Amino acid sequence: MYPNNSPYPPQNQPDNQPSQGGYPPQPPVYSESGFSGGDNSRQFSTPQVNYTQPYYPPQQSGYTPQNQSAPYPYQQSAPGFQSNYSPLPPASTSLSSGSRVPVPPPRAKRYDKLPLPIRIVDWFKKNWWAPVIGIFILVIAGDIVYQMAYPVDALPPGVSIDGIKAGQSSRAEIIEKLNSEYSKVPVEIYFGSSTSAYKVSPAKEVGIIIDNNDRLKNAGYPLWLRLIPTSLWWAANLSKIDGPIYKYDKSTLDKYTLKELGADCKIQPKNASLKLEDNQFVVVKAVSGGTCNATNFAAEVQKARIGNNGKITVRSDIEEVTADISDDKAKALADKLNNILSREFTIKAGDNVTKVPGNTIKGWLVFKAIVPKEGEKGDSSLKAEVEKDRLNRYLQSNVASRVEKKPGVTTITTKDFTLISQVNGASGVLIDIDATIASVDKILAGEGSEIIVSTKNVGPEVRYNRSYSPNDTGLKALIEHFSNDNPGQIGIVFREDRKGSIPISVNDKLQLPSLGFEGLYLAYLALAGIEDKSLQPTDKVSGNSSISDCIAEAITEQNKDCINGLLSKIGYDAANAKLKSIGLTDTVLTGEGSKTTARDMSLFIQKLTSNQLGLKQRAGSIESAMRNNKYRDGMIRVGGGAYSAVGVSDSGYVEQIILNNKTRFTVAYISDNKDPKQAQKLISAINKLITEKNNKR
Repeated sequence: MYPNNSPYPPQNQPDNQPSQGGYPPQPPVYSESGFSGGDNSRQFSTPQVNYTQPYYPPQQSGYTPQNQSAPYPYQQSAPGFQSNYSPLPPASTSLSSGSRVPVPPPRAKRYDKLPLPIRIVDWFKKNWWAPVIGIFILVIAGDIVYQMAYPVDALPPGVSIDGIKAGQSSRAEIIEKLNSEYSKVPVEIYFGSSTSAYKVSPAKEVGIIIDNNDRLKNAGYPLWLRLIPTSLWWAANLSKIDGPIYKYDKSTLDKYTLKELGADCKIQPKNASLKLEDNQFVVVKAVSGGTCNATNFAAEVQKARIGNNGKITVRSDIEEVTADISDDKAKALADKLNNILSREFTIKAGDNVTKVPGNTIKGWLVFKAIVPKEGEKGDSSLKAEVEKDRLNRYLQSNVASRVEKKPGVTTITTKDFTLISQVNGASGVLIDIDATIASVDKILAGEGSEIIVSTKNVGPEVRYNRSYSPNDTGLKALIEHFSNDNPGQIGIVFREDRKGSIPISVNDKLQLPSLGFEGLYLAYLALAGIEDKSLQPTDKVSGNSSISDCIAEAITEQNKDCINGLLSKIGYDAANAKLKSIGLTDTVLTGEGSKTTARDMSLFIQKLTSNQLGLKQRAGSIESAMRNNKYRDGMIRVGGGAYSAVGVSDSGYVEQIILNNKTRFTVAYISDNKDPKQAQKLISAINKLITEKNNKR
């Protein structure tokens, strides 16, 4: 409000015009003819006019229009436009004094501008460079954003490391892949002047480690490079990748040396031989042997690097011993056989005669070095022999149906040792493989041209239906029959831990390879040595493995390194003498050729479980290791409370089991049949009879 409660500003106010009607002016009064009232000099009307000038609302002081020439948004400028429009004020706004102020009329439409899309097109025609620059900026910005979003640890595209594409892979992935590939690099080991490798092993087994962590520390895509447009596509050229870093695991190398070269580092020579390549026999070169130096060998390994052929070559000095069969002897035999077997031969089976190529006969052959024993006369030679299984497969596929008559089956039913019934089958005719081989040998000697397929009469196949009584007689019959009815040589000793029990055995003194079972014996000898102070538990026997470590591993894992290490530490003579002193008279420990019997196995377990081995406190550790045995094939289905020691290889199976079934009993099993299921079948049958026997009591 202005002074004197007037709604209008005083006359001397800068934004007011002088008024002729005095101060304060009277507000105008609206009538049908226009505004009137107040100062007569300010009265005006709104006649019908050609309205081409802008309309300005009246000012508060006298309503005098100002700046009449200035454009106003309500101007109607279309040519020839006539308007009868009178700017009548709409509803007024009330002020505190009750005065009424007119409001401007609505904005009129304009027709003097082009539509917006047309104006935009015109602008782009005049400023064509603007979108080009905009698109360029967007592309550059997008490329930088993409590069910034590229995985932090990923190598840029195009990076290749030692032939492995590493682009877009993380540093950790590439390091793992490189380490894995380098661990498989073949290491060729030569001794002396030999041109043939004594052994080829993966780098990991020899203890050679090629580390790729440090060499890749500068390989990557740094932040500053990501800010440079397009750098992602050429950053690979800036990645600096060093050469491989070689490291050596002494523990692994020591184990490898002990396993492959032995404690005395004696290398057995390898005789020359022959192999078949493209239907021609070629020489497999001889490899010299002798006595090596383990320290020198380890030093040469630690100097080894990958060569241009992608392999690691290790050559160590040796006191050389040449092989008995030289390359020249092998080549002479190869030339002879290639000449003899360069044509076809006849093969006669009964009245039928067919042709067999010489190349087919070559596939039947194996080669054996014939070396006279010390004191015997004669020279060493390489001999070609026919491998029975190969020849038999050929004959069964091609001629057996013409000459063979399959035998029938004789079924025998028994109860313990008593024959219940027998049904006889018919005899048959089968190929005599040994006699047939004799005719092939004549061809190899250059003395014949025909293979005669010989035959022989054979009896029927015998099958048994066995049943056993749940008593000592049934157990005895079971054990004896099992040895006869199953393939291979088998030695068995059954011992029941009860008063008055008598051991039941068959082939108890059959001496066969112990196949790692000797680890049980060596664990006992090591514990005895610790108790009598001749050995220390911390003494190293296999790489970084101590005697204490190897006692368990020799039993639970049949660890050959530990077995050989313990035997070497104890001494061959001392070990065998100690075993004989506790009654193991048929066991011989010689390293790879160690042998034992079912009797010695059973006797050892009996003395171990009854504390008769002279151990004061540590016998329990042997039984504990037997409970953790990893090779438990023979007793998988036997049941709880069983624990064992085993020996297993491709040449046989050995197991000593202790089982609790109300009463404790032990079974010693040794065989040259490698199938552990055969031992499982025996132990399960014994356990079943023991259960029935106990239930009858």
